[in-house]
Amino acid sequence: MLKKIISLCTLIILSILISACSHTNTAISLSEKKDVMVPEIEKLYHQYFDLSDVQRNELKARGYSEESIANLDSEDFKQLEATWKLTQQQITYAKQIYPELNDMDLTEWTNADFGQYSITQTNKTYAPTPEQVSELERRGIDTGIARQMLKEYHNYDTLLAQSDQVLNELKNKIIDTEKQYKDFLNYKSQIRAKYKESTYNGKSGN
Repeated sequence: MLKKIISLCTLIILSILISACSHTNTAISLSEKKDVMVPEIEKLYHQYFDLSDVQRNELKARGYSEESIANLDSEDFKQLEATWKLTQQQITYAKQIYPELNDMDLTEWTNADFGQYSITQTNKTYAPTPEQVSELERRGIDTGIARQMLKEYHNYDTLLAQSDQVLNELKNKIIDTEKQYKDFLNYKSQIRAKYKESTYNGKSGN
């Protein structure tokens, strides 16, 4: 069950990376585009940050008013969602994934708590042995990069059986993809900040 869930998460992450990288050619830093007009900022903001119907319905179910929801975006939702305590259904699901939690009281756990626990357990599951860490270091591969290489090679023994050339090419692709994704996130962050600034200035001018 855990491996299936992790595989699903991997596919989701990969799809996000692919989508993000497809935008990076146009994702020029807004600081370099001094002539970006407010209508363009507004269009991009709504493209990237509008609440989904699922998010809107979740907020309504939790008692948020239409007026409050109208002032929230997807980033606000993520921050709120992280603070919400696990529902009974989520607790049952969590204990199915991680049987070691069966005797624990999770009623005070938030989504953020469970997310961090899940990350920690996944890191343990896919941690290389000390010998494998030494070999990875000898070949100039950071363990974080190696973890991503598992998407291609599935286990460290198979990974380490590859030639230095093959591993270096994959490492460089991963590093480049990560950079593009970080650039894209920064671009989105600038879009949001510019939109909020223009909205605030517009309200202040009224």
